Formats: sequence, C-alpha cells, structure tokens
Amino acid sequence: MKWILRKQFVTFEKNLQEAHRFATKIVKKSSSTYIHPNIKNLIKTRNKTKKDWQTLRNPSIKTELNRIEKLIKKLENESRQKDKTEELETLNPENGTFWTKAKIMRRKAQKIPALKGEFKLALSDPDKAETIAVSLEKQFSLYNLSHSETEEEVNESKNNFSPPIKNNYQNDNINSIQPS
Repeated sequence: MKWILRKQFVTFEKNLQEAHRFATKIVKKSSSTYIHPNIKNLIKTRNKTKKDWQTLRNPSIKTELNRIEKLIKKLENESRQKDKTEELETLNPENGTFWTKAKIMRRKAQKIPALKGEFKLALSDPDKAETIAVSLEKQFSLYNLSHSETEEEVNESKNNFSPPIKNNYQNDNINSIQPS
C-alpha cells in the first residue's frame, strides 16, 4: 500500500514539474547592446588601471587611465555612429521601414506632466522651470537652526560657568603706559 502511494506521489510530482516547465516562458538573458570585444578588453584594462591608480596615486597611471578612457569614448562613438549609419542604410520605403522611422522622428517629444508647486499646478514650461528652481533652492538652502530659548539657556550656563573676570590690574596697566 505504501509503495503504491509513493509511486503515485512521484508520478504526480513529475507531471506537476512537466506542466510547470511547459506553462512558463523561459527568459533568455539578452544583452541589449552589442559591445565590440576590443572595447570590452579596453574597459577591463581601464577598470584595472583605475584600481591601480586608486591604490598607488601615481601620476603616470592617471595619465594612462585618462588615455584609455578617451580611447574607449572615441571607439564607442565610432561604433554608435556606424550602427546608426547601417540602420539608416537598411531603411527601405518598399517594406515600410523607412516610413515607420520617419513617423517616429516626426512625432513630437512627450510633454512633461504638470508639476505640483507650492500653491498651484505648473502647466506651462516657464511655470515648471520656476517650480523646479524653487524646489532645488529649498533643498539646497541652509536650515535656520536658531532657537532663542536654547540660545538663552546656553548663554546663561556659559556665563554662570565662567563669570567675567573683574580686576583692577587692567586699569593700572593702562594708566601706567605713557605716551611717547
């Protein structure tokens, strides 16, 4: 009896796993952008050079790092330009790719939604710019940390801790100085 139940359980488990495998979509790991192997090697070299510079702080290593970063930027721009050129060359008005690309390029840029300001909604571009400026100004302004009661208490405790020194020596010294 136990072995029959065990066998049924195993077949149920296999069926369940098989159904799950067929029902779920396998997500393939895809690289959205193609990076040339030469650029990948340069990026690895740049990262190693950056690590060396951060540990040693040698100016010649920093110069090498800057040279590699400039080269990577140049190669990436060339690669991006080449990809765009190839994309434009493959456009064909007969199969509709040319017209879809033209339609995308003619479409207006998506507008920024209304922003909520302090007192009203900002709908126009100048109002949005003003709202963003006010928000940034508020975020980066210094806090007013003065609290009169606390300041009075601190001054009082300071004065009680060390009362001002009253001595007659200061007056004596001032009187004893003769003008020349």
